[in-house]
Parts: sequence; structure tokens; C-alpha cells
Amino acid sequence: MKLIGFPPSPYTARVMLFARLKGLDLTRESPPGGLHSPEFKAINPIGKIPVLQTDDGQLLPESSVICEFLEELHPQRPGLPGTPQDKARARLIARVYDLYAAAHSTTLMRQVGVADADQQARAAALEGLAAGLAHVERHMADGPYAAGSQPSLADCALLPPMVQIRRVAAPMFGLADPTSGTGRIARWWKTMESDPVFAEFATGYDKAVQGLVEKRLAGA
Repeated sequence: MKLIGFPPSPYTARVMLFARLKGLDLTRESPPGGLHSPEFKAINPIGKIPVLQTDDGQLLPESSVICEFLEELHPQRPGLPGTPQDKARARLIARVYDLYAAAHSTTLMRQVGVADADQQARAAALEGLAAGLAHVERHMADGPYAAGSQPSLADCALLPPMVQIRRVAAPMFGLADPTSGTGRIARWWKTMESDPVFAEFATGYDKAVQGLVEKRLAGA
């Protein structure tokens, strides 16, 4: 199997981290010809990443679907552990972030390096992102991981955007850093920093995000 996607994408990162959590060796490749190329449109006409190409040639888009597929295909090391309630909480946390926070973070990422960026859109994105993260926090378990006592899909869904926020939304646009202080996300972040799997992935992903930011600031 291989995953088609770009390293700075939080959704590509979600799947790669989920695969790592499950002990899977998943290869990543960039979209052939770029996102808007005919070659990639033949793979996913929607033009979105990531896309999983299975060993039998099936193409699966959408990170949430891919993660569920990997969970079903390799249940021996679960990425959705615990009780049905635990599994539901993990899925819910990922879903709430995707529905109520992700688009606002994307808006801010797209404003990096834009000299005449829409200030009204920026303010709305900052407000929306803060509200979305508050919704996420309300559904997080007491800890140490996002959905309970064991790492899960929820942690894989939250870690990449938190790395982006620490690199962009907080230092560049003034969002209150959710990973600092005493809030639920901040307490969870300490677990991410101390867990070898998540800490190593966060370091590598931060470098990918930093590279994208530097490229946009340079006008490339």
C-alpha cells in the first residue's frame, strides 16, 4: 500500500501517524504532476489528498475513511481501542475538529506570505478556530490521551493541526496557543511530548510545516 499526499497536509499526516500508531509501514508519495494535474485527477477527480492505493489497486480518498480501512484491515494493534464508548469518543473528537475547526486553520495557513490578506477573513478565522478548539476540548477525556487512557485516532487527528497552530496561527496571527497553559489540550500536549511515537512524529511534521511556511514567505 502507499499513501498519495504532501507532507505538510494535516490529513496526510493524520493517516501516516495512524499507520505508525498501528505499527504499519506505509509509504508516502506526492501526487503525480501535482494536485491539479490530469494524472492526479485520474486518481481522485475531486483533487484532494490523501488517497490510499491498496495492494490490489483500489483507490481510497478521505483520511477518515482511510483510517477506518486500516483499522479494519489490521485489527491486531487497534487505533480505536477500548470500549464502544471510547471508540465513539475518538471518532467524535476527530469529527468535531474537522467540522468546526479545520476550515479556519486552513484559512490562516493560506494567508501566510500574502501581503494584502483579507483582515476580516483572518479575524473570523481566528474566532472560529478558537471556538472550534473549545468544542474539541469539551469532548476530550480526562486523559492522558485525547479519548482516554490509550492512544487512538483522536490523537492522530489532533496532533498535526496543533503543530500547525504552534507554527502559524499562534505566533504569526495571535491565536492563544491551546497547547500552553492549563487547559485540556495543553495537558494532552504534554502527553504528546512525552510519548516517543507522537513526539518523534511531531518533530518531523513540524519541519514539513516550517518548510511550507518558509516557502510561502519567500513568495514561492
